[in-house]
Parts: sequence; structure tokens; C-alpha cells
Amino acid sequence: MLPEHFTIHIKTLQNCEEITAKRIAQWGATDIQLHKRLVSCMGNLRLLYQFNQQLSTALRVLVPIHSFKIKKGDDVHTHCLKYDWDKYIKKDMTFAIEPNVHSEFFRHEHYASQIMKDGIVDYFRNKYGSRPDVDPEHPDILLHLHIDENKVNIALDSSGASLNRRNLRIKASDAPINEVLAAAMVELVDWQPESGPFYDPMCGGATIGIEAYLRATQTPVQIKRTAFGCMKWANFDTALWKEIGDQAKENVLPLDQLMFMSDISRKHVETAQVNFAQLNPNEKVHFGVGDFFNLEPQSESGTLVINPPYGERLSLRDAEAFYMQLGDRLKQTWKGHTCWIITSHLEAVKRIGLKPARKFNFINGTLPCVFLKFELFAGSRKDFVMRKIQSSPEA
Repeated sequence: MLPEHFTIHIKTLQNCEEITAKRIAQWGATDIQLHKRLVSCMGNLRLLYQFNQQLSTALRVLVPIHSFKIKKGDDVHTHCLKYDWDKYIKKDMTFAIEPNVHSEFFRHEHYASQIMKDGIVDYFRNKYGSRPDVDPEHPDILLHLHIDENKVNIALDSSGASLNRRNLRIKASDAPINEVLAAAMVELVDWQPESGPFYDPMCGGATIGIEAYLRATQTPVQIKRTAFGCMKWANFDTALWKEIGDQAKENVLPLDQLMFMSDISRKHVETAQVNFAQLNPNEKVHFGVGDFFNLEPQSESGTLVINPPYGERLSLRDAEAFYMQLGDRLKQTWKGHTCWIITSHLEAVKRIGLKPARKFNFINGTLPCVFLKFELFAGSRKDFVMRKIQSSPEA
């Protein structure tokens, strides 16, 4: 069905491409190329399975199978009618098409997918006198159709449902963050347990905290998920899939540092506890109800990741006041810690009164956001920088 080595496309969120590329390079992927919301590479079946089971910043893992150019919309039907679909679809299977179309040849993208569907159906009808059915909800084979003007690319979806659906969020908070975005944030934070506890003081449903736990313990992100698109493929290697999963589970580490999940909302904390329970965390994960502005650090150093649930409902004046108060609290109470904040209040966050050490741009849902790192220290920044230089291994 597939050659020994083949092209793999990994769909991800905007500005998560470099994080994704770095991880798959560590796993042995070659010929890595970055595109908008997509990373391509060369790999094999083992890597394809590993990406699905363990790659935290992947939304979908695709395998391109057919590409061609068209001069008119009906050319899609012609090319699909001639393609050997028996390699991937059996006439008693179901299939669906996920379109992404930007071309003057089509009124809308679903019209393009309809033409492709007709081509596939006519191929089977002409050859066998019967045809596979379309099942948009639970297809055996999911195909992705991408058309950019006259360039057509068709790919197999090895993931099925989007990989941010990890089956770990049993209950959702009011405005849950996408797991893939949370995973990208955690990669950037690079929390090392030896540097002190992890604090998520506005935790909501604990999506960020769970992703931090998964990374710190090397727990495969899909440990609770059992269904993937490639399991319906003719060449699905059950033994290889199990081998990769079993090895990943053997490599899971115990959590050796404290994590503190808290929120001002008791409902959110209860949601966080239910979600975290899916991972059977040990006694090092603590939950509490309380306002961040009354929270005291439990150590001299540590890492805070804050996703303020203040959204679009907060006026600019209120948002500015909030970030001024947040900055004051961080400066007064959390010296010696590192704090990361994600926010869509791009202007108001400047009132925090701290100079960010790093800044990253993301999209949270439809909102442009910044993810900012603040190093909290006593004394002047100059003295702090000198201490860092003197304590570095190269000094």
C-alpha cells in the first residue's frame, strides 16, 4: 500500500511549525520542510505511527498519495476516475473527503469534493458494478483534498479525528484552550522539574497543566485514545503499532516535582480534578480554590503559566487595571520564579510593568495572542543578567 519511505504531512496550528519540526527531527524524520500550519518530511510506517501516538503539536498526520494539475473543475473527476483507488479503498468500505480549496474553478470547496467523490464512485462502479458509500461522520477512509488554483493534492488521513482530541478532557471549562496550543506553550516553557514546582493559578479545566504533566513524565499524549484512521488501512501493522505504544508506556517517568493547579472558580477546579484523574497522577499534583492575588509561592523558585480567563468581555480599562495588578503581584510575591502569560489583550498586557524575556505569537481560537516570558528577580535587571552569565556552564 505504501512504499518503505514516503512523504508525511503534519498539520498543526499557526506558529507551531518550528516546534513540530524540532521534535520530529529528534525522532529521525528527514527532509523536513515548514509551510503555513503544516510540516512535511520523509518517514516510514514507524514514524507515522509514532507521530499519531506521541506528537503533541500535531492536529492530523497525512500521507499524500496523488497530485496533478487541472485546467478546469471537471479535470478533478477525470483524474480521480483514472486513479487506482483499490490500493486504499475497498468497494465495501466507506469514505469521506475533507476539502480545502482556493481556486477560481470552483464555486465553493464542497463542490470540488463532490466532483472528486463522483470520480471515485465512478471508478468503482465502472470496474465492479458497485461502489463504496460515503460516510461523513465515521468513514473507514478519510481523504483530504487540497486545491491551490490549478494544483491538486490528495492525501490519506492517518489520524481520523483531530489529534487534539486526546480523550483526556472529560469535562470542559467555559473557554478551554486547544490541547495542541497548550502543548506548544509547554514545549516553549520547557519546564524542568529540578527548577522548582509548576503553577497553573488560573487553570480552568487544566489543559495546560495536563500537557505539562504529559511532557514532564514522557507520557504519550494519546495514551487514552484507541481509534485512529490508519487502523482501517489495508496495511495496518497491528504488531508495530502495539510495539511503539508499549515502548512509550515503558518510558513513562514518575512525576518528581510538585504541580499546583488552582482557580478562583470551584467549578473549574473540580473540572480540572476530573480531567487530571484520567492520568492517575500521584500525590505531587495539588488542587486548590483561590484567587491568584492571594496565592503564595510554595518554593523559592518555580514556573508559572497563566492563561487569564478574561477574554473579550473585559473592557480595555478593566484589562489595563487587571494587568497592572498582575504585574505588581508578580514583582512583589514571585521573585525567583519564571512566569509565562498568554493573552489576547495585546495592548493592556503592556501595563504589566515587566519587560518580557521572550515573546511568541499564537492564534487562540480566532484571537491573535501573545505568549510572554517574564523572569522575576530581586534587584536590578543588570545584576540579574550578570548572575545568569556567571552561573552559565560557559562562564
